[in-house]
Amino acid sequence: MNELDMILSIDYLKDNLVLALTGSTMALIGGGSMMGYKTWKTGFRYKNKLQNKYDALGIFLLSIFVSSFATFIVNQIWLGVTNNITFIQTISAILIVGMISLNFMVSGWRQDDQKSINVHCLAIAITAIEYLLNM
Repeated sequence: MNELDMILSIDYLKDNLVLALTGSTMALIGGGSMMGYKTWKTGFRYKNKLQNKYDALGIFLLSIFVSSFATFIVNQIWLGVTNNITFIQTISAILIVGMISLNFMVSGWRQDDQKSINVHCLAIAITAIEYLLNM
C-alpha cells in the first residue's frame, strides 16, 4: 500500500478523526483555564492573584502535565467509543462535539441558536441516513 492509499483509507481517517474528537473535547475542557490561570500582555494570574515569574513557570509547567494527562485519558475514551461506532457516526460526533465546544468558547454564543441546531440536525440526519441505508 502506497502512502496516498494509506492516507485515504477509512482506518487512517478514522484514527485521525479520534484526534479531532480529542482536540475538540480538550478545547471544551480547556487547557490553561482548567488550571485556573490567565495571561495578558503584562502579567500572569492564578486564581485571580498576580504571580511572579518563578511561580508562573511552575503553574504553567504543572498545567502542561495535567493537560497532557487529561488529553491521554480523553483520547483513550474516544478510542473506546469510536471502536464501537461507524465512520459516519464518528463524523457526526465531531460535528456535535465541535459545535458544543465552539459555543462554550465564545461567551455570547448559545447552544440553542438556529445555526447550532442546524449542525446538530445535520449530524443526526447523516447518521439516520447511514442507518436506513444499512437496514
